[in-house]
Amino acid sequence: MSGAGVAAAGVAVAMYLYSRRRGGACGPGEAGAVERFRQQTHAPSTWLEAVYYSAEAIRHVYGETLGTWRTADLLIGLAYLARRDPPGGSVLHDIATAGVPYGANLHGEERQTAKEELHLFQHCMAFGLALRQLRPARQLEVLRSQGFVENDFLVVQQRSGLLKPSYFLLRDRAINAIVLLIRGTQTVKDMFTSMTSASKPHHVVDANGVTLGYTHFGMLAAARYIRAQVMDDLRAAMAANPDMRLQLVGHSMGAGCAAILTMMLREMPEFADTTCVAVACPACMTVDLARSCAGYVTTIINDADMVPTMSLAGMDGLRAEVMESAWAADFRADVRSTTVVRAVEGSLSRVGGGLSRVGG
Repeated sequence: MSGAGVAAAGVAVAMYLYSRRRGGACGPGEAGAVERFRQQTHAPSTWLEAVYYSAEAIRHVYGETLGTWRTADLLIGLAYLARRDPPGGSVLHDIATAGVPYGANLHGEERQTAKEELHLFQHCMAFGLALRQLRPARQLEVLRSQGFVENDFLVVQQRSGLLKPSYFLLRDRAINAIVLLIRGTQTVKDMFTSMTSASKPHHVVDANGVTLGYTHFGMLAAARYIRAQVMDDLRAAMAANPDMRLQLVGHSMGAGCAAILTMMLREMPEFADTTCVAVACPACMTVDLARSCAGYVTTIINDADMVPTMSLAGMDGLRAEVMESAWAADFRADVRSTTVVRAVEGSLSRVGGGLSRVGG
């Protein structure tokens, strides 16, 4: 059988399983409709599951974009709204006027602690230089330039899959920690992990009890995958380096995975002091869960980066703002002001004038 035939058969079977799992052919909002990925809790283990997950991710993204937005609002209205000055000034202006430099009002030991934390954040930001490299060899080259030697690379998984991000387990002598570094979206498979954004129930157990909420399914499944893959290596690394602590670092999609994974690890007594630095972390959990991990997960946002400042509620507000912005009048004015349209209108006027003279 040809490759195209195999692919077609796989998609057909996946759609059959999809319809079976939905409980029948029901439209959105009808009685038979169920939550997307209801029976899925982990990363796909077979190619058929991967096809099914991909189809569901595309369906979910369509439902949140073209299925919700009017096409003209999505393609044109957003651009025209972005041209307008925000009523309260730019986000960067708000940061400059209302923001407070970290540690500026601290003194003594608290100020020293703040300096050490800033050093840690700067160190973690430097990992992004390696994670942004497209070639695996270049990633390792950048990490070596930051002071890592061969025996500091405890686990290197540079190949990603669907709901299976790339990650590194490193011995970082500069901050005296074992670092689990999780890469963000870089490949098409990483993109599908980010697109698998249906909400899944999740909980965290800590000294304050049990906190219930929802998380981004793609990042939750990715966190579970990494936990299963590195648990033995984590225990071995911590046993071989008893004076080091465990530090998780992630960027973008990897930051969401790192935050969720940190919550999981801290439920184990041996990893109860694990902390996380999430660089450009997207909105990946409900507010109660986010508040419960605020003491050990630090999010770093660079200026007005769009990824960590977006949320479903924000998108709903943006859609309402676009629909109320009356952008169509601006669009028509711009169209009429273009050279091509003016030339066409001039030509039609001259043709109309000529016809009038001929008729007279």
